[in-house]
Amino acid sequence: MNTLRKLVSKITILGLVMTLMTPNISRAASLTSAQDQLSTNKASIAANHTIYFVTPTGIMGGQTMEITMTNFAVPAAMSFADMDLAEGSTGTCSTASYSEQTLAASASGTTWGAVSSDVTDTFMFTAGSSGITAGRCVRIKIGTNATGGTYQIVNGAVGSQNILIGGGSSTMADSTYIAVAMVTDPQVDLSAYVGSSLTMTLSSTSVSIGALSSSSTNETGSTIVTINSNSNSGYFLKYNASNLTNQSAYSLAALSSKTAAAPGTEQWGLNAASVNNAASGSDSLGSADSNYGTASSYMVVPSVDTLLASASGTAQSHAYTVTYGVDISALTPSGSYTGTVDYLVYGAF
Repeated sequence: MNTLRKLVSKITILGLVMTLMTPNISRAASLTSAQDQLSTNKASIAANHTIYFVTPTGIMGGQTMEITMTNFAVPAAMSFADMDLAEGSTGTCSTASYSEQTLAASASGTTWGAVSSDVTDTFMFTAGSSGITAGRCVRIKIGTNATGGTYQIVNGAVGSQNILIGGGSSTMADSTYIAVAMVTDPQVDLSAYVGSSLTMTLSSTSVSIGALSSSSTNETGSTIVTINSNSNSGYFLKYNASNLTNQSAYSLAALSSKTAAAPGTEQWGLNAASVNNAASGSDSLGSADSNYGTASSYMVVPSVDTLLASASGTAQSHAYTVTYGVDISALTPSGSYTGTVDYLVYGAF
């Protein structure tokens, strides 16, 4: 019995000693919220990487973090200058504010070491004295998206490719894999069509100039011509007028050049001196041709398509008030005078 008691006591003491001698080992955890935002998912194309993850355990000063990009191609010339590493203020990567860490070829003080290998397609970060606080988000940029970055990593082949954060030669406790999709072509080419549009409306198709007098110019007759067009190159508004002729086939004298109104002198013409561009907004502005843009001055070229106004771009409700001006002399034959003015518009589509 005494022998048994001694044996139990020795076993108990040995168990206590082993417990006291067991080191405090930190259990590894999986990185969370891990993602890699690539500048393109197109296979075999150089791309930038923005990697986020939360480290539950943190990274202690002097510990290393390896990023393994199997099936990607890391350029031999890549260096710490093509990398940024920042610690988030919280563990919520989308809203955290980030503090950039100073990187160099090797760690020193608070400066992190950062190197790459084109042989193993890996990146190794060595923490400076401060490391990363447990539960914080880490953001790593690799490529031309890094401040001063020159080189990019060439994407892997079509399919799902894995990037290992931690693990491998790392001494940090946490690790995880990030899957990234590589596709033949992630770009969708879009096309759309906007049909050409050009409209012209007239305020009236019948205008009475009224009873004519040799003592004053009759300018009461007018037509509002409104143009709408989505032509980037604008439009041209023309007219083709007949003579003003009475029942005896006598025609009033047409003004072949821009001429001011002159009561007592037989003459007639038209102008488009009034233009309302109020609805144009950012569209081009319509304007009358120089021969027709002066108030109380008129011109008309019968039986010829003649430019009246134009615009150089799209048009929204360009409204021209075309005024018909008629002067007569005391000897102008009596009678009812009639004529026509045809308006023509075309766009440069």
